[in-house]
Amino acid sequence: MARITIIALSGFVALAGLCEAAVIPTVSLTAHITVVSVRTESWVLATPTPTSTSTPATSTLPTIWCDVIIDSPPIVAITTGTAVEGLELSSAGGSAALAATGYHQGWGFSNGGVGVFDGCHYLWLNIGESTASYKPLSFALDDQLSTNWSGGSTSPLVAGATTEYQATSTFLACQSAVAGQWTLYLQTGSDVPSGLECVDTQLELGPSTAIPIV
Repeated sequence: MARITIIALSGFVALAGLCEAAVIPTVSLTAHITVVSVRTESWVLATPTPTSTSTPATSTLPTIWCDVIIDSPPIVAITTGTAVEGLELSSAGGSAALAATGYHQGWGFSNGGVGVFDGCHYLWLNIGESTASYKPLSFALDDQLSTNWSGGSTSPLVAGATTEYQATSTFLACQSAVAGQWTLYLQTGSDVPSGLECVDTQLELGPSTAIPIV
């Protein structure tokens, strides 16, 4: 279930939900506002000037991290009999990881991506580069770099073929220095980091329909 939060921005109200915003003039403010943090970016605001062809002025307004809750099951490791079975996809310092508790804020699959809803933004799962067959995985805020994902919601998550590797649903999880946490890679071959305990696994969303990103 999604809870819609209404945010006031310089005389406007933004309805934030499912990563979309509709801005309408207003002079009132509705409650249920929680600002988690604020960062600023430059927004171009068009000023009505019917006879002018000049470039609109640029103003700096805050980008709000709002309190919108979209619950969903986690993405979990489903390979039975392994040390990571049942662990959930999460992040450790921006890198993908498996842990006892992962993201539950609304996984979505759109445009070949895998994203998790986070305060009116999305963290996108991206595949990095490596000469080894195991490719690093990381989360990026509002930056969807990898668009070759498929499955995940009703079948194992698959990274589609590229010029560097064939399609694969295999991931490599290697135990990290943090107890109970495993660093996650996309496995495109048979290489394994030396000196680490690693296992192959597959990932899939829990038994529920994913919330689409639109």
